Amino acid sequence: MKNYFKKFSIMFGMSLILMLGCCTSAFADDSIKYEPKKDYSANLVAKWVFDNTSTNYVNGTILKDVSGHGYDGTMSNVTFNTDKDLGTCAYFDGKSSFVKFNNPIIPQNKFFIVIKMKVTDTLDNQGFNKCILSNQDEAYDYSGIDIRMIKNSISVKSQRQETATAKSLIWGLDNNFSNYNNEEVIAVSYDNLNKVAKLYENNLLQPICTAHTSNEVPPLKYNLSIGISNNTHTGYADKGYFKGSIKSIEIYNDVVEYEAKTSEISLDQSSMDLTEGNSGQLTATTTPAGAEVVWISSDSSIATVDSSGKVTAIKEGQTTITTQIKDSETKATCVVTVLPKGTNPPIDPTTPTGDANLFIELVDGNIKSYNVSSAEITKFKQWYLDRDNTKSNKPYYEFSKGDYKDYVIHEKIDWFEVR
Repeated sequence: MKNYFKKFSIMFGMSLILMLGCCTSAFADDSIKYEPKKDYSANLVAKWVFDNTSTNYVNGTILKDVSGHGYDGTMSNVTFNTDKDLGTCAYFDGKSSFVKFNNPIIPQNKFFIVIKMKVTDTLDNQGFNKCILSNQDEAYDYSGIDIRMIKNSISVKSQRQETATAKSLIWGLDNNFSNYNNEEVIAVSYDNLNKVAKLYENNLLQPICTAHTSNEVPPLKYNLSIGISNNTHTGYADKGYFKGSIKSIEIYNDVVEYEAKTSEISLDQSSMDLTEGNSGQLTATTTPAGAEVVWISSDSSIATVDSSGKVTAIKEGQTTITTQIKDSETKATCVVTVLPKGTNPPIDPTTPTGDANLFIELVDGNIKSYNVSSAEITKFKQWYLDRDNTKSNKPYYEFSKGDYKDYVIHEKIDWFEVR
């Protein structure tokens, strides 16, 4: 059956037009908006979560390795609290708190370490040198990897012992740090093939500093420690205890690469017709799934919308319902037309699902035809409605026909139909 549109009836019937919601991606807010480019689960060497509310993570003084590889650690003087940013996490007091392991754990030739933590203000006597993670052996053998706070900097070093008193730096990464008492995501990567090391802070897409070297990393022979410099020698007083909170640490045997994480949202309806006093339901689908959304009506005197997407018609007119992923610019819209009481909402014509033919008869009797997509038909109908009702759109519509453009003047159109 033809969908026949006469110009005198367009203003009423066009309220049924399908309008497509608009989706955009957002990446500029306080939350972490990136994700691994691929699945690196097979490359996970060790993972520790400092959460003593579950024995899967912490069992007494044992810090459990949730990777399944058995790299459990023994905690000493570590306490737990609930932080406003990190949630349940471990607190290291800067004097006697640490975790010890029975293996160097960090891979030698290629690794990626990511630490979610919070550093306490260093304006105290413990603030000069705080070791976050290390498998070096101080004070006589510096072979290994070391991540620490030195004065107001994050410092990461790979070193080799040359003699009993001399050591050489294989590579080093240093960057100023001022984000005390705030959540931090610190990551370090090293690729021995390309001889490059990188340090990341919060944004895992872009390193804050990079180091290159021609030297080989020596075999790692000392056990890993968290919160303290490794030390097998008696009488070594300054062990560089870390002061702050740690939520989790992950170690991979590959360099983990990230990409921007996109967010999307769509609605199950792009147009809705209601009579006064009636309600309808809109359902939003988001990527990532389950993202928090907000709902807004452009004119709540015509129709309102609640936090679940329920739309209630108030009075005759038209309004736009917008749903948006919270704290982003990602949104989708639905045009709601409210009809007077006693009016039965018209039945929507079948929406073309593929290519269709649009026939336009001009006032001079000529008929133009276009083989276009359903999206193009929807766009044309909306242009016609806007031009008819408010003159808010341009007076002509542009079609692409091969390598050239064809234009249809609104005032020259007598009728059109879709087949």
